[in-house]
Amino acid sequence: MPTSYINFTGKITEEIANKFMAACAQVVNSDHPDCLYFLFSSPGGDVNAGVAIYNYLRALPGTRIVMHNTGSIDSVANVIFQAAEERFAAPHSTFHFHGVAMNLAGTNPALNHLQIKELQSQIASLETKIAQILASRCQLTIPELENLFLYGKSVDTVFALQKGIIQSVSQPSIPPNTKFYSLNFS
Repeated sequence: MPTSYINFTGKITEEIANKFMAACAQVVNSDHPDCLYFLFSSPGGDVNAGVAIYNYLRALPGTRIVMHNTGSIDSVANVIFQAAEERFAAPHSTFHFHGVAMNLAGTNPALNHLQIKELQSQIASLETKIAQILASRCQLTIPELENLFLYGKSVDTVFALQKGIIQSVSQPSIPPNTKFYSLNFS
């Protein structure tokens, strides 16, 4: 049963998401692996791009997805991490949760009442989307997630094990003579 190993450490943007999904498709089409094993660490980024990667990984036909946190899984990267059926974390790795922020750079800094309400609605919708995905894939409840989002908390592997974010803590190890890719997008 062939396994292809893929290393990814980077921010999640729409452009990176497109490249990430294209690279995964290329590996699946060329190697025909039974398993894609990700060595994964990310500061997060764009929520919609992260959710797109999550849904893409969940949709891959006949390919088991494994995620191994090799450093820190932050923000929307937690959603991507939860796409895997098997999830591990290296010793001393962390998971960071926080609420959604919107970058208003390049927009008119003067906002009216309705525009502020629209932004609040968008933020609430994105936070709900993240919470629903995470709650469906591990043992974190919606109220627990809302609390983590509100206060912006980093958690360790002990917490991650207790809440089903991961199944075990182990040092990642890539067997010799296996397919190994590193996705470096700039």
